[in-house]
Amino acid sequence: MHPLERVMSKKEKIAAGLISGTSVDGVDSAIIRIKGKDLNLKIELIHFLTHPYPADIRLKIEQLIKNKSASLKDIAFLQFKVGEIFADALIQLCKKSKIPLKQIDFVGSHGQTVWHSPPEKDKKGSTLQIGDGDVIKERTGITTVSDFRVSDMAAGGEGAPLVPLVDYILFRNKIESRGLLNIGGISNITVIPEKATINDVFAFDCGPGNTLIDLSAQLLFNQKIDYDGKLALSGKVNQKLLNELMNHPFILKKPPKSTGRETFDLSYCKDIIKKGKKLNLSRNDIIATISEFTAKSIFYNYENFIAPVVNLKRIILSGGGAFNRYLYHSLKNYFKNIIIEKSDIYNIPAEAKEAVAFAVLAYQAVMGRTSNLPGVTGAKKRVVCGKISLTNR
Repeated sequence: MHPLERVMSKKEKIAAGLISGTSVDGVDSAIIRIKGKDLNLKIELIHFLTHPYPADIRLKIEQLIKNKSASLKDIAFLQFKVGEIFADALIQLCKKSKIPLKQIDFVGSHGQTVWHSPPEKDKKGSTLQIGDGDVIKERTGITTVSDFRVSDMAAGGEGAPLVPLVDYILFRNKIESRGLLNIGGISNITVIPEKATINDVFAFDCGPGNTLIDLSAQLLFNQKIDYDGKLALSGKVNQKLLNELMNHPFILKKPPKSTGRETFDLSYCKDIIKKGKKLNLSRNDIIATISEFTAKSIFYNYENFIAPVVNLKRIILSGGGAFNRYLYHSLKNYFKNIIIEKSDIYNIPAEAKEAVAFAVLAYQAVMGRTSNLPGVTGAKKRVVCGKISLTNR
């Protein structure tokens, strides 16, 4: 029997998902139970864990992203090393959850994005997520699905966002329209109208999420992140600087659109800080203004690209930004007539949702089902996303 036939024939599947986001703080890993078929799936989160990157490896990844170039030797090293770290994350998760590795049917690994450049007019797009799937497969003995974004880009899409299909499976509702707002390094939103079919769903990246906030915390306060939004809460937003930031071309761009840290990078953050200092702003005022930029760019995208076609009743928050009190209160202020709550209420912890999503996307690939949405990514057609590294068990 073909290895995938055994998995495909099971009524209940145990899958794992692995991802490290644009914040590059570690590997989020989740184990889920999947029942049902087609888009009528029941997903149960069994266990979740974050596995921090070793400091030296995180530094190498950060340098690769910031410099936007590296030697082939360094890239090849990280391709294997990150794969090993992802495998270790899964091994540790199985130990914590007391679920033997052999009980995991397959794993979906997003890898670590180090480059993402969507297509523009006559320019072809490209993307690179490191952390080789074959390394994960060999270290764990589990069939691994990886490299999810390339297939959509090869079909003419932006390669992102890919999670909207999973958002539809998990959060669709017959009586209200919902927005699934994920604030990772970049912020993105999935819109699911009430009584929606999969073809009614649309989604896009809004702009910066935590990436500029994290960078400003590091540059101004020598802190890894703005824990709980405390630094921003102690500052005052400067409207002149904020208005200038809101004129960024990506914020104003119409969907479909996707972006990454290449757009909102270290040099851009340094430029903002320089402008803030010229305005005689305090450190806290600068990080408050940068945090407000994240919140206001989300609201701008809602007002201009969502509200004209869908009246959202509820926004469900996930990602690290869900724990930033400044962002949470600012979003509450902007979205006065919309309920805002964390995905935890739906038994999907805010910090676990992306890992859960890539376990489900791996399921789609193993079952030979498409997972991109052309109306979201701009692809010419629906495609199966992910490369499968097979074990022989």
